[in-house]
Amino acid sequence: MSIYRILVVSWLAATALSAETAIKETYQVPMRDGTLLATDVYRPAGSKAYPVLLHRTPYGKGDQLIPEALVSVLISIKGYALVFQDTRGRFASQGVDSVFFTDGWGALQDGYDTVDWLAKQPWCNGRVAVYGASASGITTYRAVGSLHPAIKCAVSIVAPTDLYHQVIYPGGEFGKALVQGWVAGQGSLYMIDYMQRFPYYTPLWDEMNLHTRTDSIHIPILHIGGWYDCFSAGPVAAFNDLLSHAPQKLIMGPWIHHTVGSNTQVGQITYPSADFNLIGEALSWFDKWMTSGTAPAARPEVTYYLMGDPARPRDGGCRWLEAEAWPPANAQRMAWYLNKSGSLTTQPEQTTNQLSYTYDPSHPVETLGGNNLNLEAGPRDQRPVDARPDVLGFVSEPLSEPLRMEGYGRGLFYVSSDQPDTDFTLKLIDVYPDGREMLVVDGLQRARFRYGYLPDQVSWLQPGVVDTLSITLPPTALVFSTGHRIKIALSSSNYPRFELNPNNDLEPNDRSQSRIAINTIHFGGSWSSRIELPVVRSVSGVALTAELPQTCTLSPAFPNPFNSSVRLDYQLAHPARVQAAVYTMTGEKVRTLLQARQSGGEHWLGWSGDNERGVSMPSGVYMIRLQVDDRVQTQKVTLVR
Repeated sequence: MSIYRILVVSWLAATALSAETAIKETYQVPMRDGTLLATDVYRPAGSKAYPVLLHRTPYGKGDQLIPEALVSVLISIKGYALVFQDTRGRFASQGVDSVFFTDGWGALQDGYDTVDWLAKQPWCNGRVAVYGASASGITTYRAVGSLHPAIKCAVSIVAPTDLYHQVIYPGGEFGKALVQGWVAGQGSLYMIDYMQRFPYYTPLWDEMNLHTRTDSIHIPILHIGGWYDCFSAGPVAAFNDLLSHAPQKLIMGPWIHHTVGSNTQVGQITYPSADFNLIGEALSWFDKWMTSGTAPAARPEVTYYLMGDPARPRDGGCRWLEAEAWPPANAQRMAWYLNKSGSLTTQPEQTTNQLSYTYDPSHPVETLGGNNLNLEAGPRDQRPVDARPDVLGFVSEPLSEPLRMEGYGRGLFYVSSDQPDTDFTLKLIDVYPDGREMLVVDGLQRARFRYGYLPDQVSWLQPGVVDTLSITLPPTALVFSTGHRIKIALSSSNYPRFELNPNNDLEPNDRSQSRIAINTIHFGGSWSSRIELPVVRSVSGVALTAELPQTCTLSPAFPNPFNSSVRLDYQLAHPARVQAAVYTMTGEKVRTLLQARQSGGEHWLGWSGDNERGVSMPSGVYMIRLQVDDRVQTQKVTLVR
């Protein structure tokens, strides 16, 4: 059953709507090369023109459930025409399946041609929305990139936006399990040979990269993804690239590819309250941009689930948040350095050290969880593979307070090898107090492509020469709880998620001459190998699943008395105008701390004991006055010099 079908079934169970009759028509829609694509149209009876919702799928246009189940809403009540099309070479459509190569803005543009045909039909009012999940989410982004003026909005669910970097050659290595497994399931294995003929980033891949078109895209798009989805990078990247061009909305949940929108266990963790009414969100999006009815109230652009230990929600994780941007602008990179003892610390060792391991392509490290499609996915305990001698582990001490990570982690390593090319893999792991090592995210970088993916950017490793290499991890949002430890694991294989590197200097996909490599990680001193985590130390989102205070709740100032600075935490029940200032006990104003409109949720402010001119105030008792709209609260603080 397709992702979209699962979502629709769930939505119908909640709404219990019945279907009514509608006109169904089947067309063979001509593409620019004469190929005919089978297309079903469901529309209200009558001669009026309606906005159209277009869904293009390689999975069979009859497997979407929409005609039987949602016709009463989308057609009779909402007034849409629904269009379902088999993509080229699939099911009832003519041609040869190209695995999305003909769906975008190349020589053949099936998405554009379909929209062009729709816009000319008497039952279409010239407004078309494209939407879909997974493979149909890819065709959605591809159609958006074709820039047809009749496309007015889009909804894309769990889909990539850059097929080279995000799917086929992440980090420069072939994404074996995802690509080969999915293409085989489509009966289109001939496309594997085609993809492997182009291992470098060439203009061919520009035609599969939405980000080469974003300067020309000016339509609102709803992007939906999962933190453990195989395409997690796509929705986040598209949202951020398009936000300045048109209204965008991003929803990211704690899901793998096949559990999107649900409260189902993910890997070996069940996150509480993880379900989300995605169908309702999509329908609201269509109503807002496709009809002239009343649009829903303005909401923040990002809704996301902050993951964490389900047993410790008090540490701030396991809740939905709303924000105006993601990653948060106030996230700061926190470096954790590798040490010879196997520890991970916030200060580097002063002396240089190194650790080596043997990478044998005939005995790879097995994939165990992560952002997968057709392998076991999600957070899984890494202990069965991390005990191997070809895996280097570095772990922190138990955390004394929660650490909130939001964004893209990045590993920066000093490496060497006795072979000209090899892979380096990185896993970020949340170590629970009971010993479980739960995978957060993982990534890979092929050494020859460490400076870029063009043919002239290839750089071989030289035996005995230390070089730098970085690995950027997929986006995530997670709280490492108090008592947990942060761990990274380094190796050179993660199979079959990634193809095996034969450690040779032949063409990238020539695996004929495999060698064993001795790979080395250098750290300490001038070799500051580390992982950098984007850490949020102050509030960056408004909780949706936590009860907000009825008014403004002001926490006690801390520390109090203070010497260098004092902090005041407060919660707002709703967006409000906030003013804060410091006064002497005789009522003389010392310093303005804040004058701004703030969103509902948690906030804080601080005072360093100086006046407006930056002159230090003498010891004494002062009053901090906090005004929220028309309500005033005060707190006394004592400054001790």
